[in-house]
Amino acid sequence: MATTPNPNTNTPLVPVVVTTERTMHNIDQLTNINGTVYFVGDTYTGKGSELYKLDANGQPVLVAEINTSSNGSNIGMITNVNGIVYFAASDGTTQGLYRIDPSTGTPSRLGNMIIFTGNRQNGISANIVNIGNSDYFLANRGDKQLWKIDRSSGALSKVTPNGLPTNFLFDIEEPNTGNNFRAANNNLAVGGNLYFRGNGQVWKFDPITNNASPIQIPNQTNYAPGEFHQIGNALFFTTHSGSSGQELYKIDANSGAATLVSDPIFTSSNYSIDDNNFVDVNGTLHFTTNRGHEIWKLDATGQAVLAGTINGASGSNYPSNFTNVNGTLCFAFDDGINNTQIWKLNSDGTVASITNLTPNPTYGKTFVEKLTAIGNKLYFTADDAQYGGEVRELDVANGSLTTFDVSTGLYASSPAGSSLRSNIINVNGTPYFASSVKPDGVSYYETRMFQLAPSGTITPTPTPTPTPTPNPNSPGQLTTAAGDGGLDVTVSKTGSFNGAAYDPLGVKTASSTTFESNLAFRIGDTGARKFISELATNITSPSTDTSSSTSSRFLVSGLQFELVQTVSDLKKNTQRTGSGLTQ
Repeated sequence: MATTPNPNTNTPLVPVVVTTERTMHNIDQLTNINGTVYFVGDTYTGKGSELYKLDANGQPVLVAEINTSSNGSNIGMITNVNGIVYFAASDGTTQGLYRIDPSTGTPSRLGNMIIFTGNRQNGISANIVNIGNSDYFLANRGDKQLWKIDRSSGALSKVTPNGLPTNFLFDIEEPNTGNNFRAANNNLAVGGNLYFRGNGQVWKFDPITNNASPIQIPNQTNYAPGEFHQIGNALFFTTHSGSSGQELYKIDANSGAATLVSDPIFTSSNYSIDDNNFVDVNGTLHFTTNRGHEIWKLDATGQAVLAGTINGASGSNYPSNFTNVNGTLCFAFDDGINNTQIWKLNSDGTVASITNLTPNPTYGKTFVEKLTAIGNKLYFTADDAQYGGEVRELDVANGSLTTFDVSTGLYASSPAGSSLRSNIINVNGTPYFASSVKPDGVSYYETRMFQLAPSGTITPTPTPTPTPTPNPNSPGQLTTAAGDGGLDVTVSKTGSFNGAAYDPLGVKTASSTTFESNLAFRIGDTGARKFISELATNITSPSTDTSSSTSSRFLVSGLQFELVQTVSDLKKNTQRTGSGLTQ
């Protein structure tokens, strides 16, 4: 990209619009792949949502249009595996796994594997991992299979490891549903071997010999192991060990042996470890449990020790979103008193809140989400009483907080992070995110992409408008002849107006009405009607407006409509009795 700021400097950042008004919407799934921003977006041109990327000049360019209809390609699971891009997409009939050829940039489908059924993942249910010249993943296809992709040719083939019992069944944890695919850590590559779960055990697979063998887990009962987490050359997971409850285990990649590392912390099955909060801070595993408001870590000997306690907290809330910010552990936590704030674990073991956000009065919550570390700064989304939903920058060292108010007003901007999208990403030290804004502050929301760049830095040129797409509130002035019964009204291209000057019959002069009007309709037999101003895209003017007529065309759900609005005299026996507006 054109900007590569040093995140450790004190140069203030400012939000810079990457996609301008009415050029692209429904921006989602921002992903950094080798320093390039890939994302899903819709250009208002009838293509639907497709896969795009930013080129060297910061311009969005189409990467793949798998489905050429206006329904879009239902893009999901954009993944970077050591420089190769994989994603899921629909050709209009089935959802498949695609790979972008690293030499040509051309996407191609890998075999005939069906990834999704409707909006639910029914294919890849584990992260894609690389070992040598092959990328491996687990597929939930009824019989739950292991597959590999040849990185050179893109060939897809099923893998049947030696040593698996005839009744073997891969343990696959269901990932998040919908397009915002988060692959569960059901398999990991450590030290040249692939580790996966099956038949309630952990297995090690050697790609060279094609042999798989189970790993003995001390004191394991009839509970399946949890998700895998890799720190350095070790693999961590939790499982149940009888009376001691949910325990933490470690597999050393060199020896291949599993050891219990959390004992003797918990001697009661009432306590368990939360493996959703595993994070690596300078090579040390930190995690939480359900035993109070505590933070734990592994010491130099590999034993779990108490790292810090949140004093004065009440309620059943627990720390979440563990994030390593340049060696400092930060997280979101609601202490039951001050709503959700950003907290940090200090080097002396104390735990302190470092923000003081006031909840948005409408919802009564701060909605702190999407914690992303870049250098010594923490970026996140929050909804407060002063700015509403916006992206924030927090200097973890001194606690200074900056809010990027990309659309002025308490309810005018809503970071897409609050809609479960990964919208704050780090690209060579530059934060990028997508946020829903009201371009004119009144009529409609549109998702735009922003980058945070140092003030005064040369930034990418805004995207040119691909087709004539006027603002839907671009007015048309319609009038009839002046005098008794005359009408002067300004209408938008979607049929709304909020005032008109009408000259009544008789001695009264023309005055402005206080009436408002907005056209609404629905497609289909059920559901609520919606205003055209909320639905219309790709708005154009097919003909030149006159003083008494204006026309516009637009798309709603892939269907093209034309709206003609005219004013004319109302007469009785050739005598004007008023004026009428026809839409």
